[in-house]
Amino acid sequence: MRFSTQPIHEQEASEDIARIYQSIKNTLGLAYVPMMFKYLAHYQPFLENLWDSINKNIQDPSFKAVLGYIDGDIRNAGHTLFRASSSHDTLITLLPDHVIRQRISEEIRDFFVLQCKLAYVCVAIRQAIKGWAVGAKYLESEQAFHAMNESHASGLDDEIRNIMLVESTSALAVSSDLQNPLLTFLVLLNEEFANVTRTETYVLARVQVEKALDTRVQDMPHPIRASYNDVATLVKNHDELPYLFYLLSEKFPVVHAVSSLMWGYGMGMLGDRGIEG
Repeated sequence: MRFSTQPIHEQEASEDIARIYQSIKNTLGLAYVPMMFKYLAHYQPFLENLWDSINKNIQDPSFKAVLGYIDGDIRNAGHTLFRASSSHDTLITLLPDHVIRQRISEEIRDFFVLQCKLAYVCVAIRQAIKGWAVGAKYLESEQAFHAMNESHASGLDDEIRNIMLVESTSALAVSSDLQNPLLTFLVLLNEEFANVTRTETYVLARVQVEKALDTRVQDMPHPIRASYNDVATLVKNHDELPYLFYLLSEKFPVVHAVSSLMWGYGMGMLGDRGIEG
C-alpha cells in the first residue's frame, strides 16, 4: 500500500491548496509554510477544515495569553537542559562577540515562539482525536500502521533536527554580516542538542514540556475540529487514515514539542534572559 509520505511544496500546490497556504502564512506572519501543513495538504478537505479551526484560535486575543504561559513553561524546560551542559562556553569560544550573540538571539526568538504555538496546536489536535488508536484497529491497513510506527522510532530525533534546520534556514532572512555567525550557531545547536537528547535530563525536560502542553489544552479558546469522525468523514480514502493519524497523533506533536525545547535550549546557549529568568 502506498502512502502520501512526501510533503506538497508551495510550487507544487494546486490553486485550492495555495489559497490555504497563503492564509497560513498570513496568520502566522511567515514567508514559508511550516512542514506539518505541507504533509496534510494531501488531504485538502481535512486540511481546510483543520486550518479554519486553528486560524480561529490563533486570531482570538486570548490565544496569545495562553501562549505566554506555554512560552514560559518551555523556556523553563530549556533552562533545565542548558544548566546541565557546557554549550554556552563552546559558543562563546566560537562567537566571542556579545553583540553578535545578542542579534542572533533576537532573530530566533520569534521562531521559538512559533514552535511553541505549533506544539500547542498539535497537542490540541492529538487530544481532539483520542479515538485514533481504537479506530485504527478497525482498518484493513492496521499492519501498515504498525509498520510505520516501528520504522519511524529510531530516526525521529534526527528527522526533528533536520526539519528544524531546513525551516529555520529558510525562515531567517538576516543581514550578510550575520549569516556566517548564524550558521555557526545552528550547526553547534544541532550537535549540542543531539548530545543532550542522550541524557536523563533531556527525558525530564521532555516530560515537563508535554505536561505543560497537555495541561494548557483546556485553555484553547475554541475546540479544535479534528475528532475521529471529522477526519474519517473528510478523508475519503480510508486506507490513508492510519498514516494521517500517525502524523496527527505522533509525528508532529513530537516534532514541534521537541523543536520548541531545542530552540529554548538554543536561547539559553545565547544567554537569553527570558530563559534565565
